[in-house]
Amino acid sequence: MKTFNYKLFIALCSLALAPAIYQSIRTFLIEKTVSSFAFDVIGQMEWFDLINETLLAFLIIPLYSILNKLFKENKELFATYVFKMMIIVFLFYGLFLVGILIYGKYFISFMNQNDMDLDVVNTYLYLETIAFFLGVIYNFSNVVFVVTGRAQNMYILLVVNAFLLIITDFFFIPSFGINGVAYSNMLINMVLGIVCIVILIRTKNMVFSFLPKGDKKFTKNG
Repeated sequence: MKTFNYKLFIALCSLALAPAIYQSIRTFLIEKTVSSFAFDVIGQMEWFDLINETLLAFLIIPLYSILNKLFKENKELFATYVFKMMIIVFLFYGLFLVGILIYGKYFISFMNQNDMDLDVVNTYLYLETIAFFLGVIYNFSNVVFVVTGRAQNMYILLVVNAFLLIITDFFFIPSFGINGVAYSNMLINMVLGIVCIVILIRTKNMVFSFLPKGDKKFTKNG
């Protein structure tokens, strides 16, 4: 009987709890600085958030299984596989981005209220999609941190993420309205992505390499 993977469980709970905390602050800030129309725009994005969260869950758990297997079986080559898996996930999520950019406006038109400004909603959707895409490296790196026993990096970055989002929200939301939420997400995800790459390289948990054909067996065995 397999033992309960408490490390992955705690990591997933942390990844879900932290956004809930700063989301409350963000909601308060939007209420005080932006018109009530902003909440209507955000409300129309629930389907997008649901799809995105489902996709993240679909990626994180299999990724943990594959990377954990690679880490145990071949630590010498683990760093090269981390880079290759990151590229694969990045490309996979890129397909999701393209799909949203092409078909998102049709979903919005179908589900929107008659008095909603579709251009505003479409712009916000596209910006948020880019923000989520930029967050792929950060989310992927958190899985690597847990696998390699460096979960403290993930928890530190979670705190930094919440802190920076609050600061940038106080600047972007009053200046750019509802789109300020997306700008804030884009900036922080890009910064955290760069920080994660630096950490992975400095800890020798990622090495830039190409994907030879022989590596396919590892993804199949995972």
